[in-house]
Amino acid sequence: MWRRFFQKSSEENSIRALQQQNIQHISAEDEALADYVDTKIIYQAGVDFESKPMVVISACNFPDPSEVDYNRILSRILRKLDLFVESDYTVVFFAGGAQHRPGWAWIFKAYKSLSRKYKKNLKNLYIVHSSTWARVLLDVMNIIISPKFSRKVKYIPSLSKLALYVPITQMEIPPLVYTYNMNFEEEITFQSTSRNGENGPLMFGVPIELLMGSEGEKGLPRVVKDCVTFLRAEGLETEGIFRRSPNSVLLRQAREAYDRGNPIDLEDYGVHVAAVLLKMFFAQLPVSVFPVSLYDTLRQIRLKNGHFERIEFIRDTLFPLLLPPVVILLHYVCSLLYDISKHSSVNRMTPYNLAAMMAPNLVHSGNPLLDVSMCVLSTDNNSGGGVGVFMKLAIEHFELMFEAHLPNVPIPLPVHHHLLVIHLVLRNIPPFVECEAFLPYQHHQTRLLYYALSNTDDIKEN
Repeated sequence: MWRRFFQKSSEENSIRALQQQNIQHISAEDEALADYVDTKIIYQAGVDFESKPMVVISACNFPDPSEVDYNRILSRILRKLDLFVESDYTVVFFAGGAQHRPGWAWIFKAYKSLSRKYKKNLKNLYIVHSSTWARVLLDVMNIIISPKFSRKVKYIPSLSKLALYVPITQMEIPPLVYTYNMNFEEEITFQSTSRNGENGPLMFGVPIELLMGSEGEKGLPRVVKDCVTFLRAEGLETEGIFRRSPNSVLLRQAREAYDRGNPIDLEDYGVHVAAVLLKMFFAQLPVSVFPVSLYDTLRQIRLKNGHFERIEFIRDTLFPLLLPPVVILLHYVCSLLYDISKHSSVNRMTPYNLAAMMAPNLVHSGNPLLDVSMCVLSTDNNSGGGVGVFMKLAIEHFELMFEAHLPNVPIPLPVHHHLLVIHLVLRNIPPFVECEAFLPYQHHQTRLLYYALSNTDDIKEN
């Protein structure tokens, strides 16, 4: 993890280093290590049940000591703790899943560095999944320090038990900790958690209206927004995105974390986990995006001639039958699929491939054969199931299909758009012309301008 984090950070930091080389003398590696320690090894996770700040330390994220000087890590840890020691605070130490362990000499040096100010206001130290070396460490410390401090230490066997002491839904828990926790319990459980998706954190298997509101006024579900944002930043050129299966353990951990409401960093899980989470969200909706009541309407799409006529049918007939939050979701996700398809020469995911991967997640009538028939997609564009055809059109012609659902923000049009529109108005050429030369009319503002000018007599007279 450290190597990957450093490689990514060093590229970003190299630019900053060149710009600020006369101002500061810190290497890209030092800055990357500081970022890594502050976000992966020690970080704040909200407040505990008594409103004390919670600080999380994750042993599983300690890098290989042969690659990084642990003394530099210690200085960053102490600097982070300095932010909390002036008042009461709680520390949660995840000991399980550690791949690299510091030597005893470093451990004793770290303890000696903890002056009274660090110990005085530390009210609770929860050691989760305490391994043998962690217990030995604390036993040695208990001989040296006062019994008063030892009473602050609690050994916690599992994440479910931890939830009895602190609100774990505020914590970003590393995947390795989740994996290690499976040695002690099948599922993480905790009390007093609403599970209906309206007031609670549940993300999967919840009706769209509860998550987003009847008109979409509650905004996008967190898992959808997180996955789309991450995939757009990191996955556009990933080969086989939406096709390849991820590690099943990681996928389960990420899904359960979203259902609990835990903070989650998708970089720890990878592109393929994020892609499948997005598909799972749609597949597990109680009422599918395209319910069986719309199958007859969807079948009519393929009976239309050409993509312009098909899209016009979808906009005029199908969209009004869908719930507003469903249209918002389709617009948001298809914008990502459209961006991915533009990199198909690298990721090998054409609009056809993406549509074939997404369509089955948008229907579940209870009749598998019927659902499969709705998702069938032919390569000749003239046949196939209605859902498959819809998705391929939505990806290939995203802007044209969803232009009325784009954010209502005025966008200045280039001068050539204005001139082109005036030219078409004078020639009485409608904007819905199946001609590649007039593709600029897919731009929403261009179409609005066309209709405005077509109703103006002055321009035709001049």
